[in-house]
Amino acid sequence: MADTGSDLEHAETHDVNKSHSRDKYDVGIVGAGPAGLTLAVILARLGISTAVFDERSDQTDVGRADGIQPKTIETLQMLGLGDELLRKGVRIYDICMWRGSATSPVRRVGREVHYPTSIVDVLHPYILLCHQGMVESVLIDDLGDSGVSVSRSHRFTRFDYAPGGPSGPLDLSFGMVGGDAVKHVHADYIVGCDGARSLVRRQIPNTHATARPHESYWGVLDGELDTDFPDIWSKTIVFSEEHGSVLIIPRERNMTRIYIEMRSSPSVKTLDQAFVMDQARLILAPYRAEWRSVEWFGNYQVTQRVAARFSDPSLRAFIAGDASHTHSPKAAQGMNTSVHDSWNLGWKMNLAVRGLAKPVLLESYEAERMKVAHDLIDFDFEHANEIAAGDIARLAENFRVNTRFISGMGVEYAENVINRGCDQTRGDAKPGCTLPPSKATRYIDANPVDVQLDIPMCGQFRVFVVVPDVLGPGEARFLASLSDHVASESSFLTRLSRAAAESYRRKPRPRRETDLFSQPARYQAFSELFTFSLLTSTRKDRFELASLPALFSMSPWTVYLDDVPHLDTRGLCCISKWLGEVEVGRVVIVNVRPDGYVGSIKRWDVVGETGEAAARWLDEYYGAFLEALRQVASELNLDEMVLVYYTYFSCCHQTAAQSGNEDNKQLTEEAPYSPNVKRRHELSSVVISPKTPLTAQNAVCSELTSKDPGTVPWAYLGQPALTYWIPYLEGWLWNIRPLIMKWPLSVAGLLSLLALVSAQSDSVSVVDADTGITFQSFTNDQDVTYRVALPANATADAAYDVILQVVAPVTLGWVGWAWGGAMTYNPLTVVWANGEDVVYSSRQALGYYTPIQYEDAKYTVLKGTSVNETHFKLTALCAGCASWLDFEGNPTTLDGAGQVNFAFAYSTTPVEDPSSGESGFSIHDSVGHWAHDLGAARSDKFSSWVAANKGSNSTLRRRMRVGRYGY
Repeated sequence: MADTGSDLEHAETHDVNKSHSRDKYDVGIVGAGPAGLTLAVILARLGISTAVFDERSDQTDVGRADGIQPKTIETLQMLGLGDELLRKGVRIYDICMWRGSATSPVRRVGREVHYPTSIVDVLHPYILLCHQGMVESVLIDDLGDSGVSVSRSHRFTRFDYAPGGPSGPLDLSFGMVGGDAVKHVHADYIVGCDGARSLVRRQIPNTHATARPHESYWGVLDGELDTDFPDIWSKTIVFSEEHGSVLIIPRERNMTRIYIEMRSSPSVKTLDQAFVMDQARLILAPYRAEWRSVEWFGNYQVTQRVAARFSDPSLRAFIAGDASHTHSPKAAQGMNTSVHDSWNLGWKMNLAVRGLAKPVLLESYEAERMKVAHDLIDFDFEHANEIAAGDIARLAENFRVNTRFISGMGVEYAENVINRGCDQTRGDAKPGCTLPPSKATRYIDANPVDVQLDIPMCGQFRVFVVVPDVLGPGEARFLASLSDHVASESSFLTRLSRAAAESYRRKPRPRRETDLFSQPARYQAFSELFTFSLLTSTRKDRFELASLPALFSMSPWTVYLDDVPHLDTRGLCCISKWLGEVEVGRVVIVNVRPDGYVGSIKRWDVVGETGEAAARWLDEYYGAFLEALRQVASELNLDEMVLVYYTYFSCCHQTAAQSGNEDNKQLTEEAPYSPNVKRRHELSSVVISPKTPLTAQNAVCSELTSKDPGTVPWAYLGQPALTYWIPYLEGWLWNIRPLIMKWPLSVAGLLSLLALVSAQSDSVSVVDADTGITFQSFTNDQDVTYRVALPANATADAAYDVILQVVAPVTLGWVGWAWGGAMTYNPLTVVWANGEDVVYSSRQALGYYTPIQYEDAKYTVLKGTSVNETHFKLTALCAGCASWLDFEGNPTTLDGAGQVNFAFAYSTTPVEDPSSGESGFSIHDSVGHWAHDLGAARSDKFSSWVAANKGSNSTLRRRMRVGRYGY
């Protein structure tokens, strides 16, 4: 008998805050309303340690916001949270308008479909009515599944920078409601979701906004109404010229909400529950209106406000929801806008915490959501005026014009770094807009699905590759080329995906019981940051998943067939709805943000353009707002060392004066590695954090370099102008580990850096036809191949020789192999072609400066060294490539039994003197790294390979001129 319950019995939930100190979090959220809870749900699901504080002793139980718009329903579905609310809520499909006067009783003057398909395309063409407490309950339960709870009776008082200054965590202070105790919590970010009177907002500079009060007063009441009014189960607006307006909203549990507008300006004390009931009876007369019970009552004056800022200049303090904007409740927008503030901020903050986002990504939160807030205030002002004025015709027209905006589907973001303009927009999918609802058949199981909802939300971008005919020869070549280049070592998406994988390994998403059913791993075959999807019109019986390029065949759950237009909301194919006509020979790529908004769209001609060009376009798009650089600093938790700098002190020589040049008879400081200069090295650090604003980071760096021109910021994390140094960081830190161990920095942090580059091996086994040697081989994006073979007994315990082979295009000026995995303090093999000869040069990598000649690596050239029309090849035995002395003179030997990281560099610029191994050469065009399996490179045939390929020195010399430090 099958054990049908075993998976559920062994499902283990993971507390996202378990591995963190109780008073230190990534994000502190003040306020546990819809905005705060939604943000907490998103962050907790994505593995960000989150603390939520609320002044109230319990969640909302009655009243407050109650209308959920179609886009918010879809958003909750993306989070897997919509089903319970859909089951319990009341759905409103229409809106009725009534009018009366002193001489005429109220009568219906109009009825409209709330969300007509001719105006707005939504999966759920209705408002879902359920009070705010129900929404909060769903969110709180979901938080519990991630191991997060709300800390209640915590009254926020202030936030401040910790003793470490702006680079340290924020210090959040709370007073305990009903007591004198004070609690302090540290967090890297704070988000104020604490309502219209937000205390967090008050601490952010320049956030004050002038309120725009509307000259009307409203009372609101929830209860079970006994009435013979015929439209009580529709959304209804009743206007009385004599007594004012009432807005009727059906509610769950047989209740009705009424909003009563007062024509005069009563005090809050006189606008009580009895007064509101009396006004409702007067407005609805001659219909009966009596209450069996009342659950909640409130009153207010309409105030419209948008804060001047939604974040502080350092991008560490934010506000969302009513803390950033307020308006009237009559169009059911408040809770919806708050949820989407958090939806927008949450995915961006996840990437920022992980160090994968450039500052511009968090900056876009304010730009995008502030525009929405102003659009909402403008609409709300008009809408409230029309209701107050009682002009039914103008009210209906205002509603029709703003239907898309009210539904949420018409909320659009302006063009920016993540919303790229598109000059070929033909369908409904547009950058800055939410992805339209569309149906397609999932290839693998033939299920018709909503494409925009089918891929689970795990914080990833979705890349839809739209190819009407996957069998076209041009299309097939394009897809294969795209797949190869996206997955190549030179791809930014590949590098970023590796950084993301390491980040999620160290800060994992919580394991949830729902994962057993949604199976998120199905959608992460290529990356935890990008899910590639193929959408095609080709029939299922014409191709197999296995015939697709790897980028798509490895993700069978995201291959969709565009063959179910009859299931669509408008009877359209997905491709046609999204993109209009896509001609034969065209491929379209649609980038979709984690929040479901389209980021960019581009069309490609498979005849004149290649998948490689599309891969470069993807790199350029994502490279504008994402980076792997900050992930290193973030994952190391380098609160006490991020800027590491190296200073040399050179003695001065009168070299020019000695040469007799009177114009230059002065003390001159020569290049730091000139043979004539005696040097002293000093390593220092300055306290700075990855969270420090770039302006402050720049100032620190400028001050250091201005004081001493010999200061070199070797590992300045976070400064774009100096990202040149970052590729050297891994090997350099390892080489100087004895010094680093003396600094106030955790050993675990250093080891975690080394783990960042310990991905699975990039090398493969090959047999060289010219020599018969079996190498472990790696080829980079410039078609440069690096191969190595080792003795069978090679380990890290003793020095050993290696056989190396470098094969490179003759179009390159030079290529280099750094044996320590970085361009600092380790042997560097440099090779170039000189006509029919191959020239090598033994150097020591020194980062920014020209590598100096290195005598401790001895090369013996072997057979298999040659130049042909396209490539040159060096095969050599090296003694000293696998062992060297580090920064302090400590011996280092590569682990011949394991996996190591090597670095490559190359330049298209020829060396100064191609005939000489001592030639100078320009700085590299590019530098990169790879993981090499040395254990698989070991062989007991090593000695016989060397003996068989040594050959005649005279023969070899005719084919190759060696450098000064050759054999």
